[in-house]
Amino acid sequence: MNNKLFQWFYNMPKLTNQDNKDYIAKISLNIAVSLFLFNLIAVLISFFIVTTTENYELSFNILAGALLIFTVYIVGGYSIYAKRKINRVVTDDNTHIVKNSFVSAIYITLIIYLLNSLTNALSFHTSLISELKNPMSYIIPTVIGIIYGVLMAIITWYRSK
Repeated sequence: MNNKLFQWFYNMPKLTNQDNKDYIAKISLNIAVSLFLFNLIAVLISFFIVTTTENYELSFNILAGALLIFTVYIVGGYSIYAKRKINRVVTDDNTHIVKNSFVSAIYITLIIYLLNSLTNALSFHTSLISELKNPMSYIIPTVIGIIYGVLMAIITWYRSK
């Protein structure tokens, strides 16, 4: 994972301290290696399920669900934790807190919306466009994004006190 992409996605300031640059490089490498190993294990498990049961749909659902859970929750949570650890200085500016929380909520909403629609389209053998137009495909991620944004704003505001 590129450090600049990591910094842009998590809205991190430009790092000037060499220790922080080394730390973010270590985080990026840990995420890349974790994703590779997890994907390798998930593919081997799904291959084992296909060869023993010949149930391709079950194998695909397990693989898609495992990848969805891992990428969204584990990697996202680790990255957010690392961002919080690097951003030790929190400003008292309320507009800064609201802006960062709003941007994070939009990212989470879009990621969940797209992954949920893609997973449903592949699982139920429907069109991706019809899944994107389905009201439940964008209502649930929007509610989750709003809750996430409010929680991030409260946590950031509480830490700045």
